Amino acid sequence: MTLLTITQDACRELRLPVPSTVIDNADKQIASLLAMSNRGGRTLARDYDWTALQRLHTFTTDGSGEYTLPSDYSRLIRETEWDRSDNRRLSGPSSPSEWQAIKSGSVAASVVNVRYRIYRASSEVGRSIYVDPADNSGDTLAFEYVSNGWCASSGGVVQTAWAADTDVPVLDSDILTLDLIIRWKRANGDDFGSEADEYMRLFGMLAGQDRPAPVLNMAAGAPSLHLIDSLNIPETGITG
Repeated sequence: MTLLTITQDACRELRLPVPSTVIDNADKQIASLLAMSNRGGRTLARDYDWTALQRLHTFTTDGSGEYTLPSDYSRLIRETEWDRSDNRRLSGPSSPSEWQAIKSGSVAASVVNVRYRIYRASSEVGRSIYVDPADNSGDTLAFEYVSNGWCASSGGVVQTAWAADTDVPVLDSDILTLDLIIRWKRANGDDFGSEADEYMRLFGMLAGQDRPAPVLNMAAGAPSLHLIDSLNIPETGITG
């Protein structure tokens, strides 16, 4: 689906005139639907760490100690931070008090693992990742993060808001459509209880399917579920 088809489906359910365009549409109803759809996408992206939004970021240290985060960075996925050059976990994120103790010299400079903190650079609007020791060069550091790019252009460029009628959702289109319907009904004083119930059921189902639980291993010591294998097969009494 696209921005246009999501909006058209919502309009059909709401019994509103179905638009042929959304972006730059002069109709105030369509402009409101667009704003609501953008808010819904941003909210849904914050509510859960969807695997569709999880991305890998790697960078090479250059001795500066400060490195720009990806443009679509929203939040870190903990326990994914690694120094791939030395095969060691990064230590952090350090708290503000810990970081200032490190940078003031109150904490020993000689450490086994690289330490880091994420916060806003003094000269930038966005946040950066700072590492210590800062003078390390040539090391490859990596971590996974959740992107704020919940939609994308038709060419696959992630975005934080709809920009064209042909844009596509990164997240599930059905829940985005349902969210749009709820927002419209709430804004106009209409009852949206049944849609809210459906939304919660759909959200729970999608979240459960997004990261299914691993298969339980009932055979102790075996790498997977095998009731009879080389670890427990009897030596005698087997008939074909």
